[in-house]
Amino acid sequence: MNKDNDNKVLIKIPPRLDSILDEETKLQIGQKFLSTNKLADKIIVDKSIKSNTIMVSGRLLAHIKSTASSQIFHQLNYNLLPEKIIKVGPIVGVLIAGKENAGSLPVARRARIYKELSQHAAKKNIFIYFFQAHDVDWNHQRVKGLIYDPQAKKNGAWIKAGFFLPDIVYNRISFRHKEDTEAVQEFMKKARHTNIYLFNSRFLNKWEVHQSLVNHPKTREFSLETDCYSNETLSKYLNKYNEFFIKPVANSIGKGIIKVISTRPDRIEYFRLGRTSNWQICHSQAELYTRLSIPQGEKYILQKGIILASIDNRIFDIRAQVQKDGQGIWQFTGAAVRLAATGKFVTHVPNGGSKRDYYLTVKEVFGSSSSVMQGLDKQLKTICRTVPQILEDSLGINLAVLSMDIGIDRDGRMWIIEVNSKPASFDEEAIYKRHLGFLTDYLLFKANFVVH
Repeated sequence: MNKDNDNKVLIKIPPRLDSILDEETKLQIGQKFLSTNKLADKIIVDKSIKSNTIMVSGRLLAHIKSTASSQIFHQLNYNLLPEKIIKVGPIVGVLIAGKENAGSLPVARRARIYKELSQHAAKKNIFIYFFQAHDVDWNHQRVKGLIYDPQAKKNGAWIKAGFFLPDIVYNRISFRHKEDTEAVQEFMKKARHTNIYLFNSRFLNKWEVHQSLVNHPKTREFSLETDCYSNETLSKYLNKYNEFFIKPVANSIGKGIIKVISTRPDRIEYFRLGRTSNWQICHSQAELYTRLSIPQGEKYILQKGIILASIDNRIFDIRAQVQKDGQGIWQFTGAAVRLAATGKFVTHVPNGGSKRDYYLTVKEVFGSSSSVMQGLDKQLKTICRTVPQILEDSLGINLAVLSMDIGIDRDGRMWIIEVNSKPASFDEEAIYKRHLGFLTDYLLFKANFVVH
């Protein structure tokens, strides 16, 4: 991005585009088409610009009023399309709805993640803004939102502005109840009837994921026995397993999970995460069913428990991430271990878990022989290679980023515990950098621009 002293100029083009411009040429920015003839006195040829890029003023691109940010020129890619259209971009809108109040600026970890995504996108000439569903004006084809301006103030700042509807929308809403609001659902409905490409459009639920994977021959062997909750299935699991879990299908990071241990018919112990700090005891299935007070149907599942591998009596599982790359092909982003706190049965960091290196951990637990490592790697690669495409095909949704919680039992066998379409960012630097690289390459690919 560069500043320019001529407030009249809105667009700077390389010399090769000068001969193309005429009365019929149009500039496409996101979903907006602008006549270059009407902008003729606001376009200049700049020999210093790379031949494959174009510079667009913040006043045009982001409708920023007369501030320092409005003088910034954003370097973008362009494509020459039929019918004398110069497509500029890509223009990407990130749909958000976090803990902050509507209209407030992102803070803390969320602000850092958005900032780093913005900066990485800018290096590849991608214009990215962040918005909430209720700030879309479909009648005027405009969006109110935020961009990160690294040149504002001393250390950069978030700027509120207005934007054209984007080429691509990446759904990064972090909470299910936010995604379920009328405003978000209405936005999704309308966006699907436009040329906007929408991906990771919704959260997944555990039951639909299980059905998709257990019914496919390539992932069936990695699927734990799972059933919808009812009095009958509760009886089945009590008779069949010493340990099992009851999980809400629409929660994540361990919220609402119940662990049940039954070593004899007259003593059933259970622990409900988030409700109490103590194990509860029942003396019959009927008592357990009554005390749990869980609705029957597809809102809760029962899932077979496995004896997870452990270190110092602390169980662990793997968190792996997969993404589509600059060719739209699923790639392995990375994996890390999440270690449960002492005496806990969930590994999520918000519940007291901690982080560990994947390769160092499995070598410590299972040994470093080549055959053992090859066996673990084969399982992990098979899961990461097959699960994403199976879910896309069976659920009929566009996905580009997925994380998976994968358990390893004491025999070194891997099991798929959960799949998340709204994964939290990895703190492991190498994985996080690969994530940003794959994501921005994918944005270029889906908007039909050359991947750098």
